[in-house]
Amino acid sequence: MGKLYYKLMWLPNTKHTIWEMKTEKVAKFSEQKYFTSLINQNIDLNDWIADYSNYYKKWLDNDDETIFDFNSSLLKSILDAIKKVNKKLDKDKHLFYWYDIDRSFNEDYNWIECPITKKKLINLGNNFFYTNRFISEKADLVLPDKE
Repeated sequence: MGKLYYKLMWLPNTKHTIWEMKTEKVAKFSEQKYFTSLINQNIDLNDWIADYSNYYKKWLDNDDETIFDFNSSLLKSILDAIKKVNKKLDKDKHLFYWYDIDRSFNEDYNWIECPITKKKLINLGNNFFYTNRFISEKADLVLPDKE
């Protein structure tokens, strides 16, 4: 069957944060619950979502760049939690944090290397939804390909 890839991704106006990467569909309720319980062993996901939402609004209003800054406590906390979750998962599953640059500055940007490790990204290929094609397993990041 192959490895199952999931992503944690915040979107405005949705209560879902865990998505199946291959199909870009919201993960089944049981998977949402499972991943959320594991994440909540490390951080309070609802608090993180509230913080992310506030920083997102600040970005829209004031160009606050916290949601793009890997040195921010916002991103450090979720990446640390995801790393701990992945240590507990079966080898056939992996959870990633979905990340992209601020496209208002460069809408044609192409991901080639991981922004954290600086290593070449793995391309999962056309069987995966285009926004989920590039991964860095070491950094637990998934990054978009262009359509």
